[in-house]
Amino acid sequence: MPEVPKSISSRAVAAALLAIGIGYIGGPLAFASSFQAVTKGLPWSSRRLNWSDYRGTPDMSAEAAAMTVYQIDYAEECHGDSFSFSVVSRFQPERSWVRPAVLAAPARAAQLLDHEQLHFDLSEVHARQLRQWLAGLAHPCDMTTAQREKGLQDRVRDNAATQLRYDRETDFGRDARAQARWLADTTRALEHTASWSARGGWTRSGPS
Repeated sequence: MPEVPKSISSRAVAAALLAIGIGYIGGPLAFASSFQAVTKGLPWSSRRLNWSDYRGTPDMSAEAAAMTVYQIDYAEECHGDSFSFSVVSRFQPERSWVRPAVLAAPARAAQLLDHEQLHFDLSEVHARQLRQWLAGLAHPCDMTTAQREKGLQDRVRDNAATQLRYDRETDFGRDARAQARWLADTTRALEHTASWSARGGWTRSGPS
C-alpha cells in the first residue's frame, strides 16, 4: 500500500569505515579508529525530528510512506591498558525521506512522524546499551579488534530485532494503543539509561 510507514536501514557506510553490523532496520554500526572519521548526520538529542529534516528524494517505487535512516557510529582507541570509545546514533537527513502525499494530510503526517521519531529514540537506547557494555569490559585492550566487533555485532542484531518488533506490533504506527505502549516503554528506557548518554564526547575505561 502506498502509505505503509517503514524505517529501513541505510546500506552504505562512509568511506574508510568498516560496517560491522548492517541490519534490515536501523543503520549500520560504523567502525573507525578515530572519532573524527564518523561525524556525519544529526546526533540524537532531546530535539525532536521535523519533516524538514527529511531531505532525501522519496523512492516512489517503495511502499513506504517515509524512510528514516540512522547510523550508529563507533570509534575506539587503546593506549596501553587505557580504552577510549565513542558511540553515537546519528540521523541521516540526506538519505531520509517522506512522500509529499503524507505532508498533505497533517493528522496522518503527525502520527507518522511520531512513529519515525521513536525509531530514532530506540536507536539511542541501543547506543547507550552499547556504551554500558563497552565500559563494562574487564580488559578491552587485551581483546583483539575482531573480538570486540563480534560483541558489538551481536548487540546490533538485538537492536534490529527490536526495531522489527516495534513496526510489527504497532502496525507501522497505525495501532494507536500499541504505539502508546512503545512510547511509554521507550521513554522509561531512556530515563533508565540517562547516565549513559553521550554527552558529546569519548568514554574512557581502564587506567588513565
